[in-house]
Amino acid sequence: IYLPPGTTIEYHWEVTDAGGEVGKTEQATFVYEDARFDWTPLAAGGVTINYYSGSEKDAQSMLDVAAEVISSMSQLLGATVDFPVKVWAYDSTEDMRPALARRSATYEQSIITAGVRVSSDTVLVLGNVSYDTLRHELTHVVTAVAGESAFGTLPAWLDEGTAVYGQKDPGGFKDAVDRAVDRGSVLSVRSITSYPGDPSKVELFYGEGWSLVSYLNNEYGQEKFAQLFAEIKGGKPFAERVSPEG
Repeated sequence: IYLPPGTTIEYHWEVTDAGGEVGKTEQATFVYEDARFDWTPLAAGGVTINYYSGSEKDAQSMLDVAAEVISSMSQLLGATVDFPVKVWAYDSTEDMRPALARRSATYEQSIITAGVRVSSDTVLVLGNVSYDTLRHELTHVVTAVAGESAFGTLPAWLDEGTAVYGQKDPGGFKDAVDRAVDRGSVLSVRSITSYPGDPSKVELFYGEGWSLVSYLNNEYGQEKFAQLFAEIKGGKPFAERVSPEG
């Protein structure tokens, strides 16, 4: 069973005696932490940065970035993150890999995971000053609040594209789109509603998601973009959300 760092476990004990009588303790909670490292928490404004390397100044900078991106993305998507958010900053790929869910050997050999949202309120990032990785993963926290529910699920390109849009710089993702356009090898929008199984297409997938999100915001504005998320969350069929009128 995969348990990401920060998982809150609720438990109780039940004891049955020889006569069949059952005794039950009150429910208690336990927060699972990655016990390999001596974590230091730094908290403010509903966000906690947990770190074991680097300085408090670095952690404070990450905390400032966290507050900024949650605020800006919440405003963009018309959402409110009303629960505490936990960030676990790992120093190296080797340190973080055991804390991640297992992937195929081919995927792990091809892709370095710089960050991941492992639950609704928890993200893991690689590096204690990885500002754009932090922006990306915390944007996922906001997109989930804005667009995910029991009635609707965000298409992968919209979720990841918005997370890249939350970065200061799309970096290599934009370059991947430019190369694909030049070569005539772009992926169809229909094909990127789910995550690609081919590791070689991951960078282009992220780039196309970012390009689509940028277009939607530039062409139709923030209000309609936020409305798209709200309608997905409400369960409206996706084909009905996109019309010639936008």
